[in-house]
Amino acid sequence: MSVIDLALWWLAFLIVTGLIPAFVIGYLLFPAKCRLKRMEYLVARLEPLVTDGTKAKLNSYRENTDQLIHNHYHPRNFILPLSFLTLVLMVGFYLLFSTAYPLFKFNALDDLLLSIPNSTFYGFFGGWFYALYSVVKRYRSADISPGLVLQLGYQVLLAGGVAYFAVTLTPDLLDSGVAFAVGFIPYDELTTWLHHTAQIRLGTTKLETAPDSGAKVIPAVDSLTTIQGLSPAHRERLGEENILTAQNLAYTNPLTLCLITNYEMPIIIDWIDQAYLRTFVNGSIIPQLAHMGIRGAVELAQVRAWLLELNSDEARQGFLKEIAQTLGRDIPGTQYLISQVAEDPQVEFLAIAWKEFGCG
Repeated sequence: MSVIDLALWWLAFLIVTGLIPAFVIGYLLFPAKCRLKRMEYLVARLEPLVTDGTKAKLNSYRENTDQLIHNHYHPRNFILPLSFLTLVLMVGFYLLFSTAYPLFKFNALDDLLLSIPNSTFYGFFGGWFYALYSVVKRYRSADISPGLVLQLGYQVLLAGGVAYFAVTLTPDLLDSGVAFAVGFIPYDELTTWLHHTAQIRLGTTKLETAPDSGAKVIPAVDSLTTIQGLSPAHRERLGEENILTAQNLAYTNPLTLCLITNYEMPIIIDWIDQAYLRTFVNGSIIPQLAHMGIRGAVELAQVRAWLLELNSDEARQGFLKEIAQTLGRDIPGTQYLISQVAEDPQVEFLAIAWKEFGCG
């Protein structure tokens, strides 16, 4: 191998090994700092607006957010995940490059390297492409966390093994191209597929027949799929923060959620508002309430103001009776529920944030 070939080998090795870590370091140097300043700006906008009843709520949320910043965004928290990811990439690409341009001679070890199936390298390379895609995507949205960096290290490491596992199990169905695609499957789906396939092969799980085409799947009332505006990508991102149900979302700190996901505050307030309503009423009647203009807890709290705006007692009683029938309660119970929601500190805080950030 000539000096030029050796230099090109090292250059290519350094590029593919250091590209993803470079994006993470670049994120810490600029987007992460801008994001923290944006959070300070949001809190500064809310502070003059809060009432005595919601001041404690804002202070609690701010303390929680400050703790999260210290634990989640300090550069030292990236050291271990980034070191693990870099080590995986260095070892993987060294093995991959050694199959074509061996840098060192290890005799018996060289034969061992050449015996590694190509499907493993294809899966590893696919995992690297997925990790690069994820980092670039999260860099653009300023949403890279230590957990994501650690997960990408597992993704790349697991991709090679799963690709080999898949090709070995079904060699007639999977080739190197599919092995590469296996590496590009998101981590959660990859581990789920591996677990399911292993169960089938071991005989612990039987294949289930597909349901009839006319069958309808009704989501659970506490599922995030019942929240308007939550796409599968949103649910996947929230799942990374252990927000798996509507109840989880309802009691989430909106400032923290804005910080860790970088979604816009109006969107987050709307999601939490919808989820919080489900803690007061049966989720199955949410569609009927939505037809009445009540999508979330803030709107239910505003019913008390709407009643006062009606011109006659007959109109007020008719409107209240309609809501009571929808809720499946009597009128006194409905009035108590509306008062309880309207005086809830969380709902008051959501209403303030709703108006301030352009939701109302």
